Amino acid sequence: MAAHGGKSLLNHEPLFKYWAKELLYAFRDMTYRSTYTLQKPISLKNVFVSDIGIKVYLKKVKFGD
Repeated sequence: MAAHGGKSLLNHEPLFKYWAKELLYAFRDMTYRSTYTLQKPISLKNVFVSDIGIKVYLKKVKFGD
């Protein structure tokens, strides 16, 4: 379940599925395309959604060597 505009999204709603897919793509890209390792685990504090809900961002992710 996720929140959007003060409402909860259930896992069968299209917006929730879209966000989940985008996050999985981001994790896949970080796993297979990055030569850096994470210093800290990624949490919900690192997940940001644009105002209109069509872009999902990972921000403030700490990478090491």
